[in-house]
Amino acid sequence: MFPVLKQYFEALFRLFFPDVCPVCGKVKGEGAAFMCAECMYDFPLTGFPQRIDNPVVELFWGQIP
Repeated sequence: MFPVLKQYFEALFRLFFPDVCPVCGKVKGEGAAFMCAECMYDFPLTGFPQRIDNPVVELFWGQIP
């Protein structure tokens, strides 16, 4: 009984407070973690994780113990 009731309250809450994408502001689809699928698709890939001399990692050298 209670899990069904919880689902109804969550659906009612999302009706008035939809989960929006922080990038474009559109309502995210069901199951989207952080961004909507459209923004995730348009997000540029850098290839930095495969590089040994990752410039993003170098920005944090000495910042975190």
